Amino acid sequence: MRPRPARGTALSFLVAACLLASCGDDSVNSPPAAEPLGYTADTSTRDAAQDSLGKAEHLLDQAGTARFDLSYPVGPEKASIEGRFSLSGLESEFVMKVPDEVGPDDSSLRTVLKRAEAFQLVTIDGKPQDCWFHHTRATGEGAETAAIPPFALMLIEPEAVGFLDGGTESEIVTNVLLDEATSAVFPKIVSAHVDEIPRDASIPALVRLKGDEYASLTFRLGDVLGALEEAGVDYLAGSTEVTRQSLDGIRGGEATIEYSAFGAAVDVEPPADDLVAELDRSDPEKDIEPCAAAR
Repeated sequence: MRPRPARGTALSFLVAACLLASCGDDSVNSPPAAEPLGYTADTSTRDAAQDSLGKAEHLLDQAGTARFDLSYPVGPEKASIEGRFSLSGLESEFVMKVPDEVGPDDSSLRTVLKRAEAFQLVTIDGKPQDCWFHHTRATGEGAETAAIPPFALMLIEPEAVGFLDGGTESEIVTNVLLDEATSAVFPKIVSAHVDEIPRDASIPALVRLKGDEYASLTFRLGDVLGALEEAGVDYLAGSTEVTRQSLDGIRGGEATIEYSAFGAAVDVEPPADDLVAELDRSDPEKDIEPCAAAR
């Protein structure tokens, strides 16, 4: 069993990610998504389902590493995050691709997490920026676990509800923590409201297995937003009307994370010092000094 990172470090460090909860681009128009299938569990199978999840978690723990690919709707397009993580090495790397409907064409955000250190590089119109942004995401005991991203955390200490009603024994309804699910798809909400999200709040999700290993995890965006509202989190504070409509439009959509390449080598290297600019999160208004290579 691996420790969870300090609260609020799951994926709260974003420099310039133009996603729905981040930018509120007035050009975004999200039509309602089709209603997803329900995650109804046969609760009489809970113990057997928990055993299956326990085997999958054990195999992940033994492998220590995995690759993941996340996708979810943003307007008529899909946002995607793909990358890899190492539970044993406490490091991860992933790229968030910004849909053209939301931001400039061919734009992305690359994140490198090495224990408590985070580095991010913004690419706009296919051109990487001159400097990486850096900040220390956590301090004190357990800070190094901040490199474990929410895409991995949702697989740790799984809580089964039962096998999917009408499904197979490779389809398991489970509960995932609300702050981790929110971090995966609406990171800016976590950054702004981390202390308001109940630590034990959860939402339903559907885990699919391939053999005994994790294959994918799916949850509804509407369940995330609904649970935040139930907890009294005013995540729309300061948002534009277009952003409000856009979020309403994706409530029926689902986020799916696919997992593969268990046990493959993950060796994440931070950028060179002269390419790094320090980000002072204690003073968001403070100008960021450019990295040495850009001076």
